[in-house]
Amino acid sequence: MRSLVLALAAGSLFSAAANASPVEITAVAAVKQDDLWRFDVTLDHADNGWDHFTDRWTVVSEDGKTLYDERILLHPHVNAMPFTRRQSRIEIPAGVTHVLIQAFDNLDEAVKGELLFELPVTEAE
Repeated sequence: MRSLVLALAAGSLFSAAANASPVEITAVAAVKQDDLWRFDVTLDHADNGWDHFTDRWTVVSEDGKTLYDERILLHPHVNAMPFTRRQSRIEIPAGVTHVLIQAFDNLDEAVKGELLFELPVTEAE
């Protein structure tokens, strides 16, 4: 009986993760400040409270292998969609022209939204 209860509970968890809604990245702005970047990322998601909410976005290399920075979101935004959060002082190597913005929710580690973003050309380039 105990294994049946555990199996049902595990199935419910997998079902919730499988049914998790995507996080839509609706806008990205990036500004180079000296040798560092500032990103403003706007997200839209069906946050429903502490049980399921957008919990972070990242700036990674175009191939997805190098994390440049991460913006942690500390609480749900149930009644504030879409919302924009800023992250400053992001170091991106010279010569990089595109980055991936990836969005996540608190249900698992899977990417729930992704956008290839072309960095704006700065005057010094």
